[in-house]
Amino acid sequence: MAHSGFISDPEYTRRSQNEDISGQWTFNDVTTFNKVIRGTAYATYYADLAEYYKHSSLEVLPKGTLVKFGGEEEITKTVANDRNFFGIISSNPGVVLNENKGDYLPVALCGKVPCRVKGKINKFDKLTTSKSYGVAKKKTFLDYLLFKPTIGISLENKCDKSEKLIEIFVHAHI
Repeated sequence: MAHSGFISDPEYTRRSQNEDISGQWTFNDVTTFNKVIRGTAYATYYADLAEYYKHSSLEVLPKGTLVKFGGEEEITKTVANDRNFFGIISSNPGVVLNENKGDYLPVALCGKVPCRVKGKINKFDKLTTSKSYGVAKKKTFLDYLLFKPTIGISLENKCDKSEKLIEIFVHAHI
């Protein structure tokens, strides 16, 4: 890998434009690269792929909320039994596709993410929109007949009917 500039220690400057770097390096702040980063693997502590979208500052969208395109800006929460679904407000995206600017929120498009759900849910149940705005529920046979979207798959059990954040695998599609 070619690198130029300061690495880890401001006193130590690389003198060559084409020098191999090996070992483990820790960067504690934002690191900006102006060219492509190539490698055989990429690891993150969080597990979703997200993109920032603008939302109305008048609308509260907590983490785990189901969203769709629309509203005053780019996204808004889903309404009761909505047939439209775009993604879920992420808490800690693993990979982000664009920059956060002002009234923008990270929307998980794929991967593991906490999701607001209501009702009893078993591990591996498919989920869809519910009667509550921005909240998911277990997908039933009637939901299939009504052509409601599959939001994702539950990765844990939920035994009561209250609203709760649970981990799901989300896969957004239009």
